[in-house]
Amino acid sequence: MNTLSIQLVCLVAFTFFIVCFRMLGVGFKPFAAGMLVIMVVWGITALVSLFTFVRLGVGGNLASLSVGGVIASVMAFCFFAWLGLTVFQASQVPSIHNISTDISNPPAFEKIPELRAPSHNPLEYTAEVAEQQRQHYAHIQPLVLSSNKEQVFDTALLVVDQLGWRLHHHNPKTGVIEASASSGIFGFVDDMVIRIEARETGTIVDMRSVSRVGKSDFGANAKRISQFLKILAAQSAN
Repeated sequence: MNTLSIQLVCLVAFTFFIVCFRMLGVGFKPFAAGMLVIMVVWGITALVSLFTFVRLGVGGNLASLSVGGVIASVMAFCFFAWLGLTVFQASQVPSIHNISTDISNPPAFEKIPELRAPSHNPLEYTAEVAEQQRQHYAHIQPLVLSSNKEQVFDTALLVVDQLGWRLHHHNPKTGVIEASASSGIFGFVDDMVIRIEARETGTIVDMRSVSRVGKSDFGANAKRISQFLKILAAQSAN
């Protein structure tokens, strides 16, 4: 079997594992183990393809490269470009997956715990996580609005719907909204809780976002909180 065939098999297996994880309920550990094997095999094969490409290029014999060899080389370049970008993104953020606007009194989940499996990440927000967040995500802060609690709550529900999140629970009396969202390709699920409280001069909004699986969230939870609060602030000002 040549390098192109192996890379194509890896691509099919890569897609198959994603489908199994997203639609067939395969657990994260077997999914991660299978993906690791695929990545190792794909990486070795891609290296062989690139080595062949470079060797022929140095020798001035690129014209002798077959169509299959060209496709294999392009796939190898794409693979390492994607892998390099992923590693770079992971290196830019702390290895945490639980982000809150209030690190001393994080918003508590009410309904979400019932939807999470024992194998999922714990919802506990530890002092260690709080310190890492303080160092890397100092910009994640509560949102203070001049509108009253009822108005902010209704607007927050609209924003949740606009963003396409799945709403699980909302309680106007306690000011709690719970929802979840999944990533585009792998379908990793993050759970969110929004806490809206009245203040003498208006309303304060806190939010927490927690990944169900994985040690690092690649900064996704912080981005999601920032996006939600920015939209909420803009719509509350109208």
